[in-house]
Amino acid sequence: MIVKNEKPLAFNTEATTAGLIRGFIDKYFIWKDYCNICQSTTTTSPVVEVSVTGIPCFHFTDLFRINSCQDRLIAIDCLTEGIHSLNFFKGYAKDKKYIIFSNGDWDKEYYNLPINYELIHSHWFLWEMADIFNSPNRLHYYHDKTYNFDNKKPYSFISTIGYIRPDRDLLVNQLKQLHPRRNFVLKYAGQDLANSSDHLDVMLFRKGKFDPHDLYASGTFLDNPIAEKHYYNLWNSLPMNMYNSANFNLVVETDLDFQNEFFLTEKTIKALMTGMPFVSVSHPLFLSRLHKLGFSTYNTLWDESYDQETDYKTRVNSIIELCDFLCDFDWISNRKELELISLKNRSNFMNLHQVAEKEFKNFEKIILELSK
Repeated sequence: MIVKNEKPLAFNTEATTAGLIRGFIDKYFIWKDYCNICQSTTTTSPVVEVSVTGIPCFHFTDLFRINSCQDRLIAIDCLTEGIHSLNFFKGYAKDKKYIIFSNGDWDKEYYNLPINYELIHSHWFLWEMADIFNSPNRLHYYHDKTYNFDNKKPYSFISTIGYIRPDRDLLVNQLKQLHPRRNFVLKYAGQDLANSSDHLDVMLFRKGKFDPHDLYASGTFLDNPIAEKHYYNLWNSLPMNMYNSANFNLVVETDLDFQNEFFLTEKTIKALMTGMPFVSVSHPLFLSRLHKLGFSTYNTLWDESYDQETDYKTRVNSIIELCDFLCDFDWISNRKELELISLKNRSNFMNLHQVAEKEFKNFEKIILELSK
């Protein structure tokens, strides 16, 4: 791909408010070097550059600085969030142009935001998890990362759910009705609501404190300088003992009652990376978007039509029925196909460069338009 751009767009990513945008641009430069060295493509000048006089970058929550900034073009760091941050976007000054870097992808026409913006979508969680679990320079590399199909499982499924929210309450209340008729682990905001799982988890939460990003919310790592050194906390931990205790993982994603978007986080990525069978509680067409990333799900083994359902309550009802059905599923007879799906998903992590390349090409296209 030959890119000719006489006036590269400069980003001021040196300030602390730049957040994760600098990391995205650094990876873009690495990709460009790869193109130049390994694919013999040439670039007359870089599409972007970094400069202290460049486009200011702010965290998406920093309304005061965003609206006080005198520049008419502003970059927004929303790389760990998605369209669920729309109430912040609606508070931005209407007389400016924004470049929103986001982990989420959404239909701009469906979400008719009252601001002028371009969306730079990047799978931040996917790249972060691929890095921390596949680099021998990271503590997480030394994790056991492969789901074991060999041993008989004491539980039908496990589900570990984060912060308490009304949309999650709807699901949790229905799941609780399956217990004790069905044998499973349900942990919500650090509390067990079905079978006890503390002996399987990597973290023991102190009562009344739950924060997946803070190691000090866990009694396990309290005052542990090694965990702090390696940024080891709940969101990037991998509880393989818990995973290997169940036949499938009921993964409850971040965005549940949203439409026309895609928001993939570590919750699903852990199941894909380890090869553990899973059922997904997320927004409509979530599984379809996973397929476009090269991952496989389980539509050849059980009904995944819940992924097409747009009404959240109806979708939850279908998922509860599926969980009940899977408690009687013949996991032994279907083991070979389950293992094949597991292998495909774990292998797909070796080919994600194609997804990254697509993101960078889209980034170039948008930046070139803005540079005119």
